[in-house]
Amino acid sequence: MPDSNDERYAEILRRIQERRAQTASAPVQSLLAAALNDLNAAGFLENLRRRPPAGQNVYGPRTAQARAGAAPQWLASILWHKPKGYYHYQTLGLLGIWAVDLGETVQIIVGRRLLAFNAPVFNPESYYHHLRRRYDLHYPDDSAPPDETRRLLTAIYQADERLALRGQIEAALRGWVEALTGSA
Repeated sequence: MPDSNDERYAEILRRIQERRAQTASAPVQSLLAAALNDLNAAGFLENLRRRPPAGQNVYGPRTAQARAGAAPQWLASILWHKPKGYYHYQTLGLLGIWAVDLGETVQIIVGRRLLAFNAPVFNPESYYHHLRRRYDLHYPDDSAPPDETRRLLTAIYQADERLALRGQIEAALRGWVEALTGSA
């Protein structure tokens, strides 16, 4: 809580600016949400959570979005995973489907990221309790799209081609599972 009037005034101005940015980005976020919905992004990730790859704990999916006013705007459906076992907490994997606003078009990205454990101590009871609900308590991250080297699929979204793109997304996710488990 701000202590002085100047700090309170600065906080009020910051909130007003943040609210304006959210209002300005709402139409873009709505367009990105429609694209992910048309592609059944959350459904694909939910199926992976229900039938996780062998030897993996999988959590999610969860929706993430770019901060208001950030460029480019993006929206994602993501899940997080780690190998089963007590000692596999150092690194957490993210798998997601991102819709990125490129002005006139929407880019779809299927990709993965690795996050390093970033907490002062590892308390298994607290760790697993929170990990089921959210990952960013122990693995701070902005959930931004992965860089080029971590992408499984990059495509331009077109509503009339969505069924073909769904097949490509499904194939990319299947390839990720096979690479993770070592099965062919």
